[in-house]
Amino acid sequence: MKSLFTGYFKDLPEEEKEASASTSAEVAAAADGSVLSLQNVRRNVDNAWNTIAYGKWRRKHNVFEEIRLEVWLLGRFYVRTCQGSSYEEDCPLFFNDYSSRIWLTYRRDFSALGNTQKTTDCGWGCMLRSAQMMIAQALTVLHLGRAYRLTEKTNEVLRSIIKLFEDIPDSELGIHKLISIIGDDAVGQWFSPSRAMASLRDVISESTNDFLKDVEVYLTVDNCIFLNEVEELSKGWTKAIILVVCVRLGTKKVNECYINHIRAIFSFECSLGAIGGRPKHSVYFV
Repeated sequence: MKSLFTGYFKDLPEEEKEASASTSAEVAAAADGSVLSLQNVRRNVDNAWNTIAYGKWRRKHNVFEEIRLEVWLLGRFYVRTCQGSSYEEDCPLFFNDYSSRIWLTYRRDFSALGNTQKTTDCGWGCMLRSAQMMIAQALTVLHLGRAYRLTEKTNEVLRSIIKLFEDIPDSELGIHKLISIIGDDAVGQWFSPSRAMASLRDVISESTNDFLKDVEVYLTVDNCIFLNEVEELSKGWTKAIILVVCVRLGTKKVNECYINHIRAIFSFECSLGAIGGRPKHSVYFV
């Protein structure tokens, strides 16, 4: 039985070997099945560790380089291969840009929505939040420029934009205002991307807020953009237009015929990204 435990104890300090001797004696005195069980446990642990350390999930360096050939964030190109600027150089710039975007998500314990008793949008308001983030990005670009980045110094313009989405009845683009436009029946229901954007379009169209009065949202019908309608909505191009194209890119996954078009759109300087998802799970793609 000694040979079964030689490898187990050979790398232990002397004091630990002595402490472990009683354990080995107990196991040796047990039935043969117990000894084999210990061996199996040790082998399984070793196999699991080797899978983690050396398994196929670890990509080779050259493959990883290929994956990060191009990384775009709302029209800005950051990560290049070793032929251009390095991964280490571009990553801080990327995260600085990414962390400067306005993030809006589920909330709870706000005042009741409409005539309902709902004080949270958890589980059903995710698409409204994604749509709010897209509009927030548009307002940030319009009033601060695409190059704006967060700093330690408070920016009053950014603060004013964020307050538009505050979850109180008086906020211009808050969830209370959206429900007042849509109706109480919508509380607790999941919104499709087009319905969420349509509600924001209607609120913005009626607003007289200084940050919204020169903005309009054009929502496509049947995936068609009519230039005369866009020009009319812009009031002779005196207003900024948020152009939203509603299209289903596939059933269970994105149809491959759209991939190159999506990549091109995400590389546009004026791109606001895309929103989509399913009930209880929406995503704002940037």
